[in-house]
Amino acid sequence: MATTGKSREAAASRPCFGEIRSNEVILGAVAALDRPQARITAVRSNHEPATVVERLGQADSSPEESLSVRIPGIDLENGPRSLREDEETSVSVRGFSQGHAFCCRSVSSRRVPELPSAAAMLQLADAHCHLDAHHFPEGPDGVIERGRAAGVIGYVVVGLARVDAAAGGDPIEPARFAVDLARRMPERVTACVGLHPHDAADYSEPLHASLRALAGAPDVAAIGEIGLDYHYNHSPREQQRAVFAALIGLAREVRKPIVVHTRSAPDDTLDILEREGAREVGGLIHCFSEDRRFAARALDLGFDLSFSGIVTFKNAHAVQDVAGWAPLDRILVETDSPYLAPVPFRGKKCEPALLLHTARHVAELRAIAPEVLAEATLQNTERRFGTAFTR
Repeated sequence: MATTGKSREAAASRPCFGEIRSNEVILGAVAALDRPQARITAVRSNHEPATVVERLGQADSSPEESLSVRIPGIDLENGPRSLREDEETSVSVRGFSQGHAFCCRSVSSRRVPELPSAAAMLQLADAHCHLDAHHFPEGPDGVIERGRAAGVIGYVVVGLARVDAAAGGDPIEPARFAVDLARRMPERVTACVGLHPHDAADYSEPLHASLRALAGAPDVAAIGEIGLDYHYNHSPREQQRAVFAALIGLAREVRKPIVVHTRSAPDDTLDILEREGAREVGGLIHCFSEDRRFAARALDLGFDLSFSGIVTFKNAHAVQDVAGWAPLDRILVETDSPYLAPVPFRGKKCEPALLLHTARHVAELRAIAPEVLAEATLQNTERRFGTAFTR
């Protein structure tokens, strides 16, 4: 599109392009239109809006000041992809360069480096996920690979002892799975081991001893999840409270933080944490589902707050309030996969690849860039679990 001084002025005064239509991308160039080989540094599409910090292509200006842009091929249904050497694609393009609008009708993708996935531009840590065969019979490798493609570089994998009278077997095996995975992928995975409050009725001294032997391993970063669940009451409440206290004692013994599960039991959860000296090791409230009053006391006890897909749910007002209010250096994000998939995947099986949606929503609630939220929660996860994931 040929431009004039007046049209440039008008473009500069109208920086917003409105909604992005299908088969359209938005580009931004850091150089003026009269500078050849201008660098394209941003891409937005209706599929995956994001800022691209890597060099994507060149913007060339002609004497008529029209602009053509060469970028990798974009499949707006399935995301960016590489095109073959002999393949081209054309889409409608709008964009700006130092406030000046431009558009061009065709986009060539020949011999241009692959466009990175927009999701991969955020580096995230999933602070709580279940990846054992009970949830993912196909194994964890594919799940982790899909997560990595979506920007998840760190995984806190939860290993829970499980007594299955019908199947038999070693009840500690699901917990051992998480530890073995952390040993196999130390650059990506750290483990925590515990006994879910649903299974408190299966607690025994031999089971405690097995957990104690596993918890001392350097690959185990925390004890959990442990806690109280008064919503389902799969185990008697009195037994839940006793087992919770015993496992807090285990965490203090091995000097590792605690991952707390609490549902419909806010006061008892906080009272037991305080009474049993949990402040000594700290930890996090996983899958946070309470209100600001609970959050303030948990923070005071040395517990961080981890937000799952619940924070994206329409009626989760109290959780959203806390996600926007809590100190940035005290929050984490998680999937709790395979449970609680975030909107727009609610009701479907969750996995770490969906963490991006939760992170974006928390960033929106805090009115900060997703990149800022991702970096903060990644650092918080590494600090809390005493690990460093490979960037």
